[in-house]
Amino acid sequence: MNIDYRNGIIELIELQDFRYFTTLVFNDYDITVNGARHYLKELHARLDRKTLGPDWAKMDPVYERLFSISFMEHPTTNLHWHMLWRSPQHEGKLIEAMPEFWEKLVPSGNVKTLPIWEIKGLSWYNTKELTDDSYLPSSVFSSIPSRHGVGHLSNAG
Repeated sequence: MNIDYRNGIIELIELQDFRYFTTLVFNDYDITVNGARHYLKELHARLDRKTLGPDWAKMDPVYERLFSISFMEHPTTNLHWHMLWRSPQHEGKLIEAMPEFWEKLVPSGNVKTLPIWEIKGLSWYNTKELTDDSYLPSSVFSSIPSRHGVGHLSNAG
């Protein structure tokens, strides 16, 4: 990946109002990239269902849903996700539910969530592997509002 791509992602991150930084760890060296994406998608669905009910995917306005940008790190060794996120109406519920849901999905895994105090350094940290050409980039954007509806867990890179 080139530095322009990374700088563009950093700029995008810094324009968002992300409030929390969560690390989702698998502690499973057999997890695949596709498996990791599946678990992240399932976690998002469970969190949105918890806060918005069974019709969460049809919700309007979309801004009530969990919005995140997640970065896969170390896909060939200790694969894990770094997720920057916000859900202004439901953050307390999500912080409480996330470890429980992740443990059900990934029994060997663990979760750590911290408030974001300074986004600039965190945006650089989360994108550090995007400049390594040997790294398979996998950035995941969830619930991105657009005039054509909502983009759900789309992969970039």
